[in-house]
Amino acid sequence: MAFATTTSSNLTLNVPTAGTWATWMNPLTNSQQVFGTWTASTSTTVTINSNIIWRQWTNGTDSTGTVQVFGIPQWGVWVETEDQRRDRLERERVQREEWQARAKAQEEQRAKAKVRAKALLAMLLNDEQKKELRERNRFHIKSQLGRTYQIQQGRAGNVVLLDDNNKPITRYCIHSTMYLPDEDEMVSQMLLLQADEQRFLNTANATRLVN
Repeated sequence: MAFATTTSSNLTLNVPTAGTWATWMNPLTNSQQVFGTWTASTSTTVTINSNIIWRQWTNGTDSTGTVQVFGIPQWGVWVETEDQRRDRLERERVQREEWQARAKAQEEQRAKAKVRAKALLAMLLNDEQKKELRERNRFHIKSQLGRTYQIQQGRAGNVVLLDDNNKPITRYCIHSTMYLPDEDEMVSQMLLLQADEQRFLNTANATRLVN
């Protein structure tokens, strides 16, 4: 590789005059070199040699009309053939039918679970509680510690502690982390209050209804 010597007041540099590095970095011929043109020009207009690398990258086309690497973006347009369209529509139809079948199966499973949950709750309630649930969507129970709770139809925030005059005192929210029918949640709440009321109170979120 050939070198040229350039001298400033404080420093002498041997700069290559040929090859890739020279093309990019040679400060001796700024008007034709990439890095020199980028960094050393002080005029308001810059004349760039037509063969310079940066020009070839960014100019879009050369003199023959050939598109350059970083020239004007040439975006292709996707044209779907009839066979491709037919295949796509068929895939979409199959996927849609599979989703509908899964949704239908899930709804049927939930409906069956609802029937079983209602039957279980009815087995655990006395006639008065069943009548109240049927007519008012709630029932009352006595807890392990002898308190009166009202369990309303639902799964969250549906348990209410009553005072001696049957006035609401505190509302509790406690339920499973997975989907269950309301009646299964109500069974769980009732059994926990009757078997381990303190655990219920330690676990549930409580909202005072009176000052």
